Amino acid sequence: MSRFLLHCLALGLLSVLPGRVHAASLQVAPVLISLKPGEQAAALYLSNNGDEPIQAQVRVASWTQINGKDTLTPTTDVASSPAMTRIAPGKRQLIRVVILNPQSNPQQHSYRLLIDELPDLQATHEQENAVHFLLRYSIPVFIGDGKETNRIPLGCNWDARRRVLSFTNPGREYARLSDIALLSAS
Repeated sequence: MSRFLLHCLALGLLSVLPGRVHAASLQVAPVLISLKPGEQAAALYLSNNGDEPIQAQVRVASWTQINGKDTLTPTTDVASSPAMTRIAPGKRQLIRVVILNPQSNPQQHSYRLLIDELPDLQATHEQENAVHFLLRYSIPVFIGDGKETNRIPLGCNWDARRRVLSFTNPGREYARLSDIALLSAS
């Protein structure tokens, strides 16, 4: 079944379900954290733009990519504070990302800050026929060594058969891509 048909089926199902659909209201900023040598912490804000209080859990995992697949591993090198929070409607919560064990090897270290909106068990029980959307954010956290001053060019490959554009980064620090356009010869 095509993806379009699956979306249509899901929307149709939602339209006939009794009850209400509750939109998620958790917002996160910034969406990228980069710490330079000597910096021990960074700030992130969780905001509630909804009408009801929300609860969130914040965790940190070491992040690697192997053969294009993300691998997350528990870590004790970096932590978030607080790890659990309740945010009132229209309010925001400061989350600190703190380096607990600074790395001595000269390379950039990558982590993911996982922010999960937790279900409101009372509202879920009271409105058991409602559809509740909960968000999970996965925010990249980079801790750099600050030694790579010359950017190494990225490798780029276009697989026309699969219609996939891929990049390789031979450098020691992350590269951020934006405003990418693929132009045909015509």
